[in-house]
Amino acid sequence: MIKLHNKHITAKINTTGAEIVSLCVDGVERTWPGKEGVWTRSGPVLFPICGGLKDGKFEYGGAEYSLEKHGFAKNSEFTVKERTKKSVVLELLSSPETLAVYPFEFCLTVTFTLTRYSVLIEYAIKNLTNGDMYCSIGSHESYLCDGGIENYDIIFKKQESLENHLIEGGYVGENTEPLMLHGRVLPLYKHYFENDSLVIKNMRSRSLILRNRVTGQRTRLDFPGCDYFVIWTIPTEDYICLEPWAGLPDTTKSTGILTEKEGIIRLKKGGKRRFAHKITFLPEF
Repeated sequence: MIKLHNKHITAKINTTGAEIVSLCVDGVERTWPGKEGVWTRSGPVLFPICGGLKDGKFEYGGAEYSLEKHGFAKNSEFTVKERTKKSVVLELLSSPETLAVYPFEFCLTVTFTLTRYSVLIEYAIKNLTNGDMYCSIGSHESYLCDGGIENYDIIFKKQESLENHLIEGGYVGENTEPLMLHGRVLPLYKHYFENDSLVIKNMRSRSLILRNRVTGQRTRLDFPGCDYFVIWTIPTEDYICLEPWAGLPDTTKSTGILTEKEGIIRLKKGGKRRFAHKITFLPEF
């Protein structure tokens, strides 16, 4: 377990999965701690896929591979490459175990940096394969919701007209439902999550605020590089996951061929891609 701290934030990061398991801000815990029998995670890294595959499988180069939902990074042991009191760089390399389920050689680094009231999380993917590589990456951090999620709004930076792409049998379906029309404030309701998560493809904003309208507590999330956004909770629990993704689960019409997967990232030989998002705990008002 890695512990980072500055004057305001103490962060605990598990080297298994490069997962934030605690963010304590001025003495107040802000991250879901996980609960046995409910959801035991807090903020896993999703790689090399986001969401699930049809029948848990994909095809590449004429061969079929099995890969679990959200990929293997969340259960993999990362190596500490650099560390200070306020930052850490964690690395995951391809191995015989990963190559058995995902036929690409890669280097994935996850960097956490504390600055005053912010946590910057950076992902860097490098293709070490002798050819193209296909992948997705996403975040899954959880935020404790004092009094339950229905005390909370999501405030988008830009005016939005949002649709939820409905999950059907674990996959993104063809049907949508409206979430918000020409507005910036989305109140959270438990019934949104009775089926599964909210999957948003058409969001204009790359910054938002999670606000407790009762206490004034606010958390800002900035995610400039991700085209998809997922919101999820278990309706009986008091947390919300705000998830910028560079990728999507399979759709109900997916062919299963990895190169045809919606939202997939293609990296040429030696290619690199970087993604970053920043969590900022704003003063209450």
